[in-house]
Amino acid sequence: TKAGLAGLGVAMLVNWGWAQSLAYAPWVPLQSAPSRDYDIRFGELFFDLEAAISLEYNTNITASEENEISDFIISPGISAGGSWAYSDFNTLRFGIGLKYRYYLNNPELGSSGSVFDLTPETEIDTIILIGEAYIRLFDRVTYSTDATDSIGVDAETGELIFNSTDYGILTNTLGAQISYDLNFLQTSAQIYRRDAISFEDDFDFLDYVEYSISGTVSRRIFSTLTAGVGGGVSTLDYESTIKGDIDSLNFGVFSSAVLTPFISLYGGVNWGFSEVSAVPGVAASRDSDSFSYNITVSHTLNAFFDHSLGFTSVRRLGSVSDFVETKTIRYDWNLEEWLFVDLSGYVAWEQGDEEGGALPESFDRFSVSVQASYDVGPRSELLGRVSFVDKDSNRDLRSYRRSVFWLEYSYDF
Repeated sequence: TKAGLAGLGVAMLVNWGWAQSLAYAPWVPLQSAPSRDYDIRFGELFFDLEAAISLEYNTNITASEENEISDFIISPGISAGGSWAYSDFNTLRFGIGLKYRYYLNNPELGSSGSVFDLTPETEIDTIILIGEAYIRLFDRVTYSTDATDSIGVDAETGELIFNSTDYGILTNTLGAQISYDLNFLQTSAQIYRRDAISFEDDFDFLDYVEYSISGTVSRRIFSTLTAGVGGGVSTLDYESTIKGDIDSLNFGVFSSAVLTPFISLYGGVNWGFSEVSAVPGVAASRDSDSFSYNITVSHTLNAFFDHSLGFTSVRRLGSVSDFVETKTIRYDWNLEEWLFVDLSGYVAWEQGDEEGGALPESFDRFSVSVQASYDVGPRSELLGRVSFVDKDSNRDLRSYRRSVFWLEYSYDF
């Protein structure tokens, strides 16, 4: 299935079409990589191979307020995946995808940290079924080259670096998830270790190791109403002494309801408490607490059109700050088979505030995106996307505008 078994406990509660906005709490189970259509078979082994090439025009590659750099970017890429049912109840899956970026007018932008991309399906996992229990063991690798909200620190002088073209952070998450249905109760648990590694000295201070354990318990009160609680603890240790280590405790409640055959509602709130260790000569130890939430209503108009409206508040790690709390209003829509083309898009407004650190920032950001996909043939697809972002910051050199025009052709062997 599209969501695989990654939903575990939460998949019993909500439509995973809302999954992008559900990560308002650390105890929300991590998703698995998107499933693939395997079309090469050797016995019980199934494989898939896909190649793609894209052309992008970016009006502000470094998200700069001044001296904007625009360029055309060519990105060839390849991805592969496999599945092996090594017993009647257990499956091993893997996927990996790699893209290379070449800047036509500014090839120097292709630094060692930002020239490659890992695609979202880069993951290996195995599903084990034991009675009524679903167990998933996984190792997920992601790679980010988007330095939009990141500030570097010069490894030699200690000066802040804005709009870096050398940003590249690899994140590896190794963990296990389990879901068990007790008929009247649905339970899930998750444990993982996450390592973040920078490929450039100016961002080494962002390297960390995180351990997290969390779980949820829910009950179907009526056929159309489910409610539950979730909680967890985590510890995060930075490799450098520029940022303080963080120990966190989280607890929350959530509920999903089917209001009509065409309208669904999800609501959840989380309370988080964090203790940030002292940074010698920079900051004393400090405590921090916050509330995050997600309220999303989804409506299916007919077999071709569905949309959703979400209100979220999410707290995440900052760059030179401890945390960034972002409140978002986002409208998503999806239209299938319109003149042989599938269309989708979103409109979002964000309001963000940073906490702690040497340069706390407050900002507003508006973004809009429209994507179209067209099946050129049984095995080939053409994708196009147009997006625009406008950020207004209270800090110098942190506001920007950026438009992106992107076109990709892919072939599934």
